[in-house]
Amino acid sequence: MGKQVLRTIKDNAIYFIIGAFFLWAFVALLIYPNVNVVISAFRVDGEFSLEALRLIRGSARAMQGLRNSVVLAVALSLTVNAVGIFIVLVTEYFDVKGANILRLGYMTTLIYGGIVLVSGYVFVYGDNGMFTKVIQSVIPSYSSSWFGGFTGVLFVMTFSITSNHMIFLRNVMRKVDYFSIEASRNLGASTMRTLFKVVLPILMPTIFAVTILVFLTGLGAFAAPLLVGGREFETINPLIRALIYDAPDISIMLSVILGAMVIGLLIIFTRIESGGTYYSSSKTQGIFRKQKIENRLGNVVVHIFAYVLFIIYIIPIIFIVLFSFTDVVSIATGTLSFSSFTIQNYVTILSDTQILRPLFNSIRFSSVAAVLGVFFIFFIVLIQFKKKNKITGLMQYIILIPWLLPSTVIALGLITSYNQATFLFLGRSLIGTSTIVIISYIIIKMPFTYRLLRAIYYTVDDSYESASKSLGAGPLYTFRRVTLPMVLPTVIALMVINFNSMLDDYNLTVFLYHPLQRTLGIDIKNKTDLMAGGDVQVVLLIYTVLLMTFSAITLYIAYGKLLKKVD
Repeated sequence: MGKQVLRTIKDNAIYFIIGAFFLWAFVALLIYPNVNVVISAFRVDGEFSLEALRLIRGSARAMQGLRNSVVLAVALSLTVNAVGIFIVLVTEYFDVKGANILRLGYMTTLIYGGIVLVSGYVFVYGDNGMFTKVIQSVIPSYSSSWFGGFTGVLFVMTFSITSNHMIFLRNVMRKVDYFSIEASRNLGASTMRTLFKVVLPILMPTIFAVTILVFLTGLGAFAAPLLVGGREFETINPLIRALIYDAPDISIMLSVILGAMVIGLLIIFTRIESGGTYYSSSKTQGIFRKQKIENRLGNVVVHIFAYVLFIIYIIPIIFIVLFSFTDVVSIATGTLSFSSFTIQNYVTILSDTQILRPLFNSIRFSSVAAVLGVFFIFFIVLIQFKKKNKITGLMQYIILIPWLLPSTVIALGLITSYNQATFLFLGRSLIGTSTIVIISYIIIKMPFTYRLLRAIYYTVDDSYESASKSLGAGPLYTFRRVTLPMVLPTVIALMVINFNSMLDDYNLTVFLYHPLQRTLGIDIKNKTDLMAGGDVQVVLLIYTVLLMTFSAITLYIAYGKLLKKVD
């Protein structure tokens, strides 16, 4: 009896400590910084003020940045959907020659993105880009001035964010009921009429969801407007970064406005989606078979467009890989020859610890954030399944806060909250430390990690835990010897995915890093600004190849495990 009482007291003490820790984490990481950044936007010298709003209304640059963000978001909703739906159709719906090869090309955006992808496009399509030089050698009058401003940003982002279509829309397309298509064709409908009247209505919920993601991505765009748009086409996030030191009050207010726009649009889109009427496929589905394009001219046109898009997708990767194995002169002049190929670039750079220091910093920050973030969310999921009440139910809504806010708002929330000593971190200031960078990485990955871990935990057979407890094992022993081993492979896979996605982060890091601890994303951005130097371009190319290789391995191993587990 005494042992049972002691065990109960011990268990309650453990639950109290865990509960206190999670309360601190939610307040310190998710609630306090975001509330504080809103308060800071409306406070001057300790008093409520709308001065920052007045300054923004009177600033032509700020108002233009807001308009540019909305224009970009609307334009991307059209162009990305047009390209994204088309590439899914030619790889999954229509009988197009070489569909498997096309699919690989279209999915290249999954192995590199963000600042790395944009810098790659600048290297290939920019004013001094390799593709531009090749075209000018054939057509001397060709002008590269198009790759800048709104046109350049729209071009880069149109082809860089179709990955959502290739992931989500492609999976839905594979589950379309073939009986419905066959019935339409038997009633005399043409291939295109069947597509528009039968197939697309089934896909509409997914298309609408992807459109929301695209719109919000355009609204909070950072890397492409920063590197390609410049001052000619400046959107909100680059403007926030530009004003953070010169006009911090305007910068903070712009971030709050951006966050309010995102939340407002999410509410509007959700209501529109819930009020829509969509068709569904039948419960008894026939195995899908690809449709032939009967019109010869239409078939030729579809094939031409499919392969033109394929070339646009793969040219950056081909040029980046090829030129990473050439000498500095060839890279600077944009010329390829067998005599210029060498592996010396890799030998020199991979053996120079000073050059690789930003990569080492990113590996350190990302690995710590990936491990701590996944285990933090895993314990939350575990508690939710074991203790179902209002408090644990509220947790899931708090965890999803980073999905509602742009990374700029999260970064400025951390800056305004922890730029001085605070009791939440034992009287320490976090500004300029690696801790604040790691914390920001953990925060931004919370919603994604939570959704996947929650789905994975549903697959755990709780009978093993019940058997362990019935044999007298305590909660910690049961977790360590029973629960954790069952989910550890997929937990590790998720850690790898998070690590990979944070390795080249720029959007958060640019606000929070210390100049003596430059990360990979910061270094890539700086080197992209100095594209004229051949030595600088060599490092940039090798960085990009290394990241693409690691991402490809990650996708093949980690995502395969996760998807199988979730399915």
